[in-house]
Amino acid sequence: MLVMAPSNSLQKLDLINTIQRLGVAYHFEREIEESLSYMYTHYEEWIGEVDGDDLHAIALCFRLLRQQGYLVSCVDVFRKFTDDEGDFKKELVNNVHGMLSLHEAAQYRVHGEVILDEALNFTITQLKLILPELTNSQLAQQVNNALKFPIKDGSHYEPQYSFGRKIITKILFFTSIIDDTYVIYETLNKLILFAEAIERWNIDASKQLPSYMKIIYRGLLDVFNEVEKELASEN
Repeated sequence: MLVMAPSNSLQKLDLINTIQRLGVAYHFEREIEESLSYMYTHYEEWIGEVDGDDLHAIALCFRLLRQQGYLVSCVDVFRKFTDDEGDFKKELVNNVHGMLSLHEAAQYRVHGEVILDEALNFTITQLKLILPELTNSQLAQQVNNALKFPIKDGSHYEPQYSFGRKIITKILFFTSIIDDTYVIYETLNKLILFAEAIERWNIDASKQLPSYMKIIYRGLLDVFNEVEKELASEN
C-alpha cells in the first residue's frame, strides 16, 4: 500500500506517519526514504497545490520531511495561518487535528525560527484549553499524549537499539533508588560521602560508605562496566 499510494498524496503521508507511530518503520526504510525524497523535490509545488486551509496536511508534510533530515522552509508554509499582526489565527482552534499536527511540526524547529516558536506556544496554550471540552475520547487521548510526550522525544524503538534501551532502563532504575535513598536515609554528611565516591568512581571509594550505600554504589559501577565491555566488543 505504501508503494501503491501516489508519491505526493496526503494518503501516503498519513500512511508513513501511521507506520512510524506503530514502531515498524524500520521494515520500510527504503520506501519511506524514496517517498519523502520525492516529496522534498516537489515540496514547493505540492504546498502550492494543496488546499491552503489544510493545516493538518501542510504541518504533517513539514514535520515528516524535517524528521527525515530535510531542512525545508517553515516561514512560507505557515505564514498563511497567521493574521496581519503575525499571530496565529484564532479560528484554527476549531481544527483540532490541524492543531495537533502543527504542535508536532513545531517540535522540529531550529534556532531562530520565530514562527515555529510562536506555533509551539500557541498550540500548547490552545490545546490545554480545548482538552476538557473534547467529547471524542480517542481525540482527547491524542491531545493529552501530545502535550505530555512531545513527538521528538520518543525513545529509539528499533531492534538495533535494544542494548541502549536496556542500559537506559537500568540507569533510570538506579536514579530512582538513589533518589529514594536520599529522601529516606540521608544526612548532609552522608550525601557528601556518596558524592565524593561518585567523583572518585572506584570500587575502593565504597569503603567509607554505609553498608546500604555500598550496595547501590557497587551496582552502579557494575552497570557502567557492562556498558564499557559491550561497547568495546563492538569497537
